[in-house]
Amino acid sequence: MLGINSWLYSLAPILICMISLWIISLILKNVAIVDIFWGLGFVIVFWLTYIRTPLNYQLKTILLGAMVTIWGIRLTIHILFRSIGKPEDARYTQFRANNGAAWWWSSLFKVFLLQGLLIWLISAPISIMQTTLTEIGPITILGLCIWLLGFIFETLADLQMAQFKSDYTNKGKLLTSGLWSLSRPARTTLVTPLNGGDSGLSHYPKLRGGQSSHQS
Repeated sequence: MLGINSWLYSLAPILICMISLWIISLILKNVAIVDIFWGLGFVIVFWLTYIRTPLNYQLKTILLGAMVTIWGIRLTIHILFRSIGKPEDARYTQFRANNGAAWWWSSLFKVFLLQGLLIWLISAPISIMQTTLTEIGPITILGLCIWLLGFIFETLADLQMAQFKSDYTNKGKLLTSGLWSLSRPARTTLVTPLNGGDSGLSHYPKLRGGQSSHQS
């Protein structure tokens, strides 16, 4: 029950962060800032649980914390630098146009609170496994290997895309080669680090596909 309670406890802080981001988005007139928070949200959930559990000395908990934190901070930094100086993402621009004058308040529910709830739901295993006393075994090692594979895959794919975009002759073109050509389907299945590798550590299945729209 401690794991579930810790997970429930993390909901309020996540929603507070989302409401704060929503207010900032109104000032900036840019809803896309929510994407920057996606990876960081899982990091927050992990550490909120970590400080509340008496089993935080376990090696598997420390490994999970490293995996979640490295993945989340890398993703946050990547999206942050990718977004600097850029206009609002076309997805949100279309949402804004479709909702008209109601967008300023409907974006709170359709974008910010929705993504906050997704972060909270997907992160349930991150909280629950920290309160489970288990030894490191084959499943844990398998989870670590999957996480490492996914982390390297998406990092290299992002670097490939950055290099592609840095060449002005590629403006308006699509990258259809290399690792990036595989990143769309891969990020919705096995190699998404948080959704794949961490489930091996926690011994719980995880939702997939929550990350794909935040990195392309």
